[in-house]
Amino acid sequence: MNTRSSKQLSNYFLLIALISLLIFSCQKQNTLSTTSLNNKTASANSVGLPPPIIAWLKGPNVPFFDTFNEPVNGVHDAFGFGIGGKGYIGGGYVETVGSAGFQSNQLWQYDTLTHSWSQGANFPGNNARFAPSFVIGNDAYVCTGGANATKENWQYDQTANAWTRKADFPGYQRFYATATTINNKGYVGLGVETFHDPYPDTKDWWQYDPTSDSWSRKADFAGGKRDGSASFTINNKGYISCGHNFNENTKTHTYYNDLWQYNPTTDSWSQKAFLPSSDRMNAIGLSAFINKGVVMTGWGTNGALNDCWQYNASTNSWSSLPNVGGGPRYFGAGFSLGNTIYVGTGFVNTQPGETSDFWGLTVNP
Repeated sequence: MNTRSSKQLSNYFLLIALISLLIFSCQKQNTLSTTSLNNKTASANSVGLPPPIIAWLKGPNVPFFDTFNEPVNGVHDAFGFGIGGKGYIGGGYVETVGSAGFQSNQLWQYDTLTHSWSQGANFPGNNARFAPSFVIGNDAYVCTGGANATKENWQYDQTANAWTRKADFPGYQRFYATATTINNKGYVGLGVETFHDPYPDTKDWWQYDPTSDSWSRKADFAGGKRDGSASFTINNKGYISCGHNFNENTKTHTYYNDLWQYNPTTDSWSQKAFLPSSDRMNAIGLSAFINKGVVMTGWGTNGALNDCWQYNASTNSWSSLPNVGGGPRYFGAGFSLGNTIYVGTGFVNTQPGETSDFWGLTVNP
């Protein structure tokens, strides 16, 4: 065999080996594994290689069940939060198979080490759906919301796996409010209030102090009345993005893609860079990675969305992340743990529509 033929054959076998390695790698990462992704990232960085390609990986469905202990079509309008290395999705409205749905009181805990779900203490409130949540220390709070709108404020103690009712939200009862945590204080506001008819959107902003179990009113949100906004916190400042307003006089819907920063020290708002994508409501907002904010999915002028955006406060700029797995969705729930963000449940653009699926994305900090 001549030298040229030998070289061609050698190149051929090298190509086959590379293709086989690529196929094996793709097959190996077809399920959610936070640990393996983190190890791979660390290994690549330690030898000076570029970071690995990141992608959404599917995990086990959130195991909601119906009154007959049977699996369900899916759940939407649930709440989500992360505490102490564990993630939680609970409440929402369960869509059952062949019968009427119901507001759920189930709470499910996700373990990132075993990649499995276990059931927590049932949520005792009347506000299991349409409710925002915030976390202070080892406690989570689910405040306002509910099919008929409430002022209820419930604290979840992770250590005791128990719920305790705390001081009611002092504003009008409402749903589709927004919440976040800044400097160990909770902040709740905006949303649709149901005290007046027709139900108007709001822009009031309230601070919750867990030490005194009390509320105080703060400067109104400067972006105008709206509901279904996303929120996150970076470096002790809160951010609210997107949302929706219905004008009762003109019967028109307005969706937003703006971003506003709240400074608790000065009790003031300032506008920041617009989300460089479609306007939307009921998107998922998360404080994520290291001093970043994330806004993803939702429903807007262009329908359901599955894009994912990361905000960097130091540069006041947005950058895109891979589209959320499972396709466009809205009314979903999510949480953030370490360098991984998680999304599950909601409505998707496939039959039967509602879903209990669950996805995770790990990136370099």
